[in-house]
Amino acid sequence: MKLQGKTVLITGGVRVGAPLAVELARRGANVALSYFKSRERIEAIAAEARREGVRASAISADLRKAVDARALVASTVAELGSIDGLVNMASEFYPTPFDKLTERDFDDAIASSLKAPYLAALAAAAAMRRQPVVEGVQGKIINFADWAVDRPYRGFLPYFIAKGGIVTMTKALAVELAPTIAVNAIAPAMIDPPPRLSSQEVEDIRLASPLKRIGAPSDANNLVLYLLEEPTLRRAKFIASTAAGFWAHQIKSGTVFDLTNRYDFVGIAILFEGSLIAIAGGLGWWFGIAPLENLQWEWRGPVWGLAATLPVFGLFLLLNRFPVGPLQKIKTFLVEALGPSLAVCRWYDLLVVAGVAGLSEEILFRGILQPLMGIVWSNVVFGLLHFITPTYAVLAALLGAYLGWLLDDSGNLLAPIVAHGLYDFLAFLVVARQYARRG
Repeated sequence: MKLQGKTVLITGGVRVGAPLAVELARRGANVALSYFKSRERIEAIAAEARREGVRASAISADLRKAVDARALVASTVAELGSIDGLVNMASEFYPTPFDKLTERDFDDAIASSLKAPYLAALAAAAAMRRQPVVEGVQGKIINFADWAVDRPYRGFLPYFIAKGGIVTMTKALAVELAPTIAVNAIAPAMIDPPPRLSSQEVEDIRLASPLKRIGAPSDANNLVLYLLEEPTLRRAKFIASTAAGFWAHQIKSGTVFDLTNRYDFVGIAILFEGSLIAIAGGLGWWFGIAPLENLQWEWRGPVWGLAATLPVFGLFLLLNRFPVGPLQKIKTFLVEALGPSLAVCRWYDLLVVAGVAGLSEEILFRGILQPLMGIVWSNVVFGLLHFITPTYAVLAALLGAYLGWLLDDSGNLLAPIVAHGLYDFLAFLVVARQYARRG
């Protein structure tokens, strides 16, 4: 997501959020900051952001109340025009010794460190879903957890329970809001210690962290900026820990498949395209047609296929370079819908997917349907099954007819298989490159 002209709301930005707000402003983003008690400090941060030439607002809100969370988001949209990112930093962090725990300690921790981010995320998501989809995205939500949720230390039990809830909330929200609102979480170690902690408590926490030092705001904020700007993160792929420097590990977000995940995309593509071979086999058995009857493993087939690829790929480049009229809609769809999946793949992943597509689709359409229905009607079906827009369906049908002619003229099914697979591979590379450039 390009930050220029976008609006990011930061909750609880007194310490770590202050340098983040200024950096966002330097990158051209408008900034809204919420405050509950620290009005003067937040207004000063907003003023510093405005000096970077953007709009910035400081808005009062008690995020433990749903009405305030909704009002905060509504004010952000009214004053700054949209809400494209939410950075949920609001939290309370102070020691609660086990032997002195009270019911109120638990209630306060849940309210400030779990309920408040939850209500802010719900309000922001509702507003984001009313916004147009731009490059596949309506908004991004970044929650702040804590690295010690997985390795807790003594004296902060209610706080860790609440922050553990942030991790689960992030994964569940990712499922609810996919695919147009990305939800991620950052789990920092201690950054800029709160004044409530004694020097000994700060030292104990420092010694418990992997790199044995207290983090700086930039440790977390650099990751926030990456998650906001990275175009391929469409759902919660990471709970990233920042422990004076960060490492990230992939987690399951509760989704069955994530098509912006390289392995999921390649696996699903191969499974889908491979299933067409099974369909071809079933139809061939039913109608008494041998789908591989015209397949000949000799060198002329690949040569025919390579030669036949050149004119159709050249036409693809021409139409892609000058997408007039309905062709622009096709180009936009390819880049925004397929681009995120293709861009995360290696070139050899795309070669495999394209090869399987060429093999399976040609066995089905040229090996079975063309002998059964003729070159015209088989490619009417081919076009309809590739329907994205009417123009795209027509172009697909014409391409199918071209491949059908190639089979008839060469007498070898290997020729259209090679042409189809190579054309898809080259087109994949072009779309992936265009998507990466737009990001």
